[in-house]
Amino acid sequence: MLDKDPLTKDLTLIFTGNLDADMLHEVGHTLDPNRDNRGPKEAVLEEFAAYYRDTYVPNIYTTKTVQRDGSGKITREETSTNTIYDKLDNIKHTLSGDLYGKYQEAFGSPGAYVKQLEGITRVISQLECHMSKPLVNKCLYNARSLYEPNHLLDVITREKRGI
Repeated sequence: MLDKDPLTKDLTLIFTGNLDADMLHEVGHTLDPNRDNRGPKEAVLEEFAAYYRDTYVPNIYTTKTVQRDGSGKITREETSTNTIYDKLDNIKHTLSGDLYGKYQEAFGSPGAYVKQLEGITRVISQLECHMSKPLVNKCLYNARSLYEPNHLLDVITREKRGI
């Protein structure tokens, strides 16, 4: 019934028992104001935006280690955490995998798609030199095409040179 009401027809609901990394990724897509509004060759920006938050918001893994004596009684208990930030190259590698083959279809060859991924990665890396990661992520979400991040980088570079 939600799709018949004009107030809720574009509403998306995600129900999850836990908020693991995969679900956080999917929730990231719901923040994208341009989701499904990009051209076929720019659609991969949706994935870059959703994955990019992992470069500055870590996944934290907690491990609990227990030592027991001969009777089974706990003699030592230790908890450790491991904080993992994703890397931009890992995102590029993930998006070049088979799971994301639907984005490759817009290009004439796998090589052209990989070249596109490398170009996006390069621009993001250069933007990181001038902006915080959350602002770069905001740029990715707001970009309808590759023109916007490239143009932003060009404007920032010219401003830094005083042009």
